Amino acid sequence: VLERIDASAALQLSRDELQSELGSLVSEILVERRIVLSHKEQEELTIKLVDEMVGFGPLEPLLNDERITDIMVNGPDQVYVEKAGKLELSDVTFRNNTHVMNVAQRIVSRVGRRVDETVPLVDARLPDGSRVNIIAPPLALDGTSISIRKFAKKSITLDTMVRQQNISETMSVVMKVAAASRLNILISGGTGSGKTTLLNAMSRLIDQGE
Repeated sequence: VLERIDASAALQLSRDELQSELGSLVSEILVERRIVLSHKEQEELTIKLVDEMVGFGPLEPLLNDERITDIMVNGPDQVYVEKAGKLELSDVTFRNNTHVMNVAQRIVSRVGRRVDETVPLVDARLPDGSRVNIIAPPLALDGTSISIRKFAKKSITLDTMVRQQNISETMSVVMKVAAASRLNILISGGTGSGKTTLLNAMSRLIDQGE
């Protein structure tokens, strides 16, 4: 496929346009090589190619799954996800350590950073705001590790947190009054306890322009 496509021109296309172009090309190659795949298999193959070209490879389906809040890559064959508060081993794999490093470099290059043997530890953010930590050799002994704390696509307010029973209605009122009164507020807690979520919810109470 890569031999038949102009990579520079392809990168100028939207994701949908690129997927359409690659889909036609994949069909042609399958016919030429007399390989039989179902329509669904062809579509899945095309999506994987698009993910490799303009996305984050095998991580793309995990990033698009709103049920997943954390992604942890421990080398090419071990990708854990946190879903509904539970950590589980996913069926996602990379081809090899080089493949993991290529995806890591693609992530950091979008924010003007680099990761390699001379800069083996990098913190970055994905376009949607998700936080990324990458540890590469020689600091990572078993290959490049990638940790992603996903950014919620839906804005969470204090009222939302009351409905979800994250906080009581009385506590919500206290926080709203504290924010409106411009009081100093300290938010602390362990990893994954919701510090940033709470901070963002309270920040929505700040008057526009302040």
